[in-house]
Amino acid sequence: MTLFEKILEARALSGELKESFLHPRYEMRHDPFLLPDMEKAVERLVIAHSSQEHIMIYGDYDI
Repeated sequence: MTLFEKILEARALSGELKESFLHPRYEMRHDPFLLPDMEKAVERLVIAHSSQEHIMIYGDYDI
């Protein structure tokens, strides 16, 4: 058992819930376009890519 699995077990995550956390299925992902202004962000990235602009992607610690 890996350290990560031991941590999940200590948090009382077992069985199906633990398995779905460790091995998520693609179908269970959330639609990123439900985030506010995602379409605008994608459009801007497409423009930047076609113009060969540099971009910076910033994410919070939990992403």
